[in-house]
Amino acid sequence: MGEGERAEAVRKRRTAILFAASMVVGVAMVVGTAIFKQGHGRIAPGWAIAFVGLYLLAVFGSWRFACRVSDEVELRANVGALATGGTAYALVYPSWYFLWRGGLVPEPSHEALFVIAFVATMSAYLWKRFR
Repeated sequence: MGEGERAEAVRKRRTAILFAASMVVGVAMVVGTAIFKQGHGRIAPGWAIAFVGLYLLAVFGSWRFACRVSDEVELRANVGALATGGTAYALVYPSWYFLWRGGLVPEPSHEALFVIAFVATMSAYLWKRFR
Protein backbone atom coordinates (compact mmCIF):
# COMPACT_ATOMS: atom_id res chain seq x y z
CA MET A 1 0.00 0.00 0.00
CA GLY A 2 1.43 3.36 -1.02
CA GLU A 3 1.58 6.58 0.99
CA GLY A 4 -1.48 8.06 -0.74
CA GLU A 5 -3.53 4.93 -0.16
CA ARG A 6 -2.58 4.91 3.54
CA ALA A 7 -3.56 8.59 3.85
CA GLU A 8 -6.90 7.85 2.18
CA ALA A 9 -7.51 4.92 4.54
CA VAL A 10 -6.77 7.17 7.55
CA ARG A 11 -9.11 9.87 6.17
CA LYS A 12 -11.90 7.31 5.64
CA ARG A 13 -11.42 5.93 9.16
CA ARG A 14 -11.57 9.45 10.67
CA THR A 15 -14.70 10.21 8.68
CA ALA A 16 -16.35 6.99 9.86
CA ILE A 17 -15.42 7.67 13.49
CA LEU A 18 -16.75 11.24 13.34
CA PHE A 19 -19.95 10.05 11.66
CA ALA A 20 -20.48 7.33 14.28
CA ALA A 21 -19.78 9.80 17.11
CA SER A 22 -22.28 12.23 15.59
CA MET A 23 -24.90 9.50 15.45
CA VAL A 24 -24.27 8.55 19.09
CA VAL A 25 -24.53 12.18 20.21
CA GLY A 26 -27.71 12.67 18.16
CA VAL A 27 -29.36 9.57 19.61
CA ALA A 28 -28.32 10.61 23.14
CA MET A 29 -29.90 14.03 22.59
CA VAL A 30 -33.20 12.56 21.36
CA VAL A 31 -33.38 9.86 24.03
CA GLY A 32 -32.38 12.26 26.82
CA THR A 33 -35.01 14.76 25.75
CA ALA A 34 -37.66 12.03 25.76
CA ILE A 35 -36.58 10.82 29.20
CA PHE A 36 -36.35 14.25 30.85
CA LYS A 37 -39.47 15.76 29.31
CA GLN A 38 -41.81 17.42 31.76
CA GLY A 39 -45.32 18.77 31.29
CA HIS A 40 -46.28 21.48 28.77
CA GLY A 41 -43.28 20.94 26.49
CA ARG A 42 -40.70 21.74 29.19
CA ILE A 43 -37.62 19.69 30.01
CA ALA A 44 -35.60 19.35 33.20
CA PRO A 45 -33.12 22.24 33.66
CA GLY A 46 -30.20 19.84 34.13
CA TRP A 47 -31.00 18.14 30.85
CA ALA A 48 -31.27 21.52 29.10
CA ILE A 49 -27.70 22.29 30.18
CA ALA A 50 -26.49 18.81 29.15
CA PHE A 51 -28.29 19.14 25.80
CA VAL A 52 -26.57 22.46 25.06
CA GLY A 53 -23.21 20.86 25.93
CA LEU A 54 -23.87 17.93 23.59
CA TYR A 55 -25.09 20.26 20.86
CA LEU A 56 -22.00 22.45 21.12
CA LEU A 57 -19.84 19.32 21.01
CA ALA A 58 -21.63 18.18 17.85
CA VAL A 59 -21.25 21.58 16.18
CA PHE A 60 -17.56 21.71 17.12
CA GLY A 61 -17.13 18.21 15.68
CA SER A 62 -18.79 19.28 12.45
CA TRP A 63 -16.53 22.31 12.21
CA ARG A 64 -13.47 20.21 12.91
CA PHE A 65 -14.53 17.74 10.24
CA ALA A 66 -15.10 20.50 7.69
CA CYS A 67 -11.78 22.20 8.38
CA ARG A 68 -9.40 19.35 9.14
CA VAL A 69 -10.65 16.15 7.52
CA SER A 70 -12.35 17.44 4.38
CA ASP A 71 -10.68 17.75 1.03
CA GLU A 72 -11.25 20.73 -1.29
CA VAL A 73 -14.35 19.23 -2.92
CA GLU A 74 -15.96 18.47 0.44
CA LEU A 75 -15.07 21.89 1.79
CA ARG A 76 -16.60 23.58 -1.26
CA ALA A 77 -19.82 21.57 -0.79
CA ASN A 78 -19.93 22.54 2.91
CA VAL A 79 -19.37 26.25 2.26
CA GLY A 80 -21.99 26.32 -0.50
CA ALA A 81 -24.49 24.48 1.69
CA LEU A 82 -23.94 26.83 4.64
CA ALA A 83 -24.39 29.84 2.36
CA THR A 84 -27.64 28.35 1.06
CA GLY A 85 -28.93 27.64 4.59
CA GLY A 86 -28.04 31.15 5.75
CA THR A 87 -29.72 32.67 2.71
CA ALA A 88 -32.86 30.61 3.32
CA TYR A 89 -33.00 31.88 6.89
CA ALA A 90 -32.35 35.47 5.77
CA LEU A 91 -35.20 35.24 3.27
CA VAL A 92 -37.77 33.48 5.44
CA TYR A 93 -37.42 35.07 8.89
CA PRO A 94 -37.72 38.80 8.07
CA SER A 95 -40.59 38.11 5.67
CA TRP A 96 -42.44 36.00 8.24
CA TYR A 97 -41.69 38.50 11.01
CA PHE A 98 -43.07 41.53 9.16
CA LEU A 99 -46.13 39.64 7.91
CA TRP A 100 -46.73 38.61 11.54
CA ARG A 101 -46.32 42.19 12.76
CA GLY A 102 -48.85 43.15 10.10
CA GLY A 103 -51.32 40.62 11.50
CA LEU A 104 -51.32 38.44 8.37
CA VAL A 105 -49.67 35.26 9.65
CA PRO A 106 -49.07 33.59 13.04
CA GLU A 107 -45.97 34.43 15.08
CA PRO A 108 -42.75 32.99 13.62
CA SER A 109 -41.95 29.52 14.91
CA HIS A 110 -38.34 29.06 16.00
CA GLU A 111 -38.59 25.35 15.37
CA ALA A 112 -39.95 25.84 11.85
CA LEU A 113 -37.24 28.38 11.05
CA PHE A 114 -34.53 25.99 12.23
CA VAL A 115 -35.99 23.13 10.20
CA ILE A 116 -36.27 25.31 7.08
CA ALA A 117 -32.64 26.44 7.37
CA PHE A 118 -31.44 22.90 8.17
CA VAL A 119 -33.34 21.31 5.26
CA ALA A 120 -32.05 24.00 2.88
CA THR A 121 -28.48 23.43 4.09
CA MET A 122 -28.65 19.65 3.86
CA SER A 123 -30.38 19.71 0.47
CA ALA A 124 -27.74 22.06 -0.94
CA TYR A 125 -24.95 19.91 0.52
CA LEU A 126 -26.36 16.71 -0.92
CA TRP A 127 -26.92 18.38 -4.30
CA LYS A 128 -23.40 19.80 -4.44
CA ARG A 129 -21.73 16.68 -3.12
CA PHE A 130 -23.49 13.96 -5.11
CA ARG A 131 -24.59 15.52 -8.40
